[in-house]
Amino acid sequence: MTLLPDLERALGTAVDRQVRTPAHPRQSVRRRVKLAVAAAGAALSLTAIAVAAELVGDREPAPRAEAQLRIAGTDRFTSLAEFRGKPLVVMFWASWCEPCREQAAVADDLSRELRETGTGAVVLIDHPSDPPFRVTAGRRTSRLEAVRAAGLSLPLLLDPKDEIAHAYGLSGLPQTFVLDATGNIAWVAEGVVDLPGLRAEVARAMDPAGNGPSNPTSPGLNTTTQP
Repeated sequence: MTLLPDLERALGTAVDRQVRTPAHPRQSVRRRVKLAVAAAGAALSLTAIAVAAELVGDREPAPRAEAQLRIAGTDRFTSLAEFRGKPLVVMFWASWCEPCREQAAVADDLSRELRETGTGAVVLIDHPSDPPFRVTAGRRTSRLEAVRAAGLSLPLLLDPKDEIAHAYGLSGLPQTFVLDATGNIAWVAEGVVDLPGLRAEVARAMDPAGNGPSNPTSPGLNTTTQP
């Protein structure tokens, strides 16, 4: 059960009462407006608390994005649905994004740990703003070569039509989503998150009780948007 409808009704009632009540001779219209705004603010504060409680208490299903993602460097395709059954870390990146390279190194370390224990997976999804090739010091480098040059072993998935990024409401780079085994979003982070923090959120995603994340949207240390 949600508290939002009740709070919305309370908000409307509070504002209506303050605006419509006949004014005392000494009570100006300005004062009545101030009281109405104060009542609205109080109701909105309660609404924000209710929203936060709902976000922490429940996990939202990940967007049903069935796009086929090409595995860079191969002719094979996959989809995020194929990773169901274990926690999945989905990281959006671009080779031009400096914080992305820092976050990808953290994600790569976590990927090695999860592969060794067989308890989850990490995938790197290339943002469509990333050009197929970049020229550095006169040398042309592909997106996959940029990943490997950074010492990363993560699989790089290509989403040329921007279907996945759009479905997930990507707001900046890097952005990381932790999905639980049933495909629900357990945690979202914008920017750079250290290995202990990311590891802890994956552990929470494994919680069979389905408890909500400690912080469903966590700001990272640094973010950037496409150039």
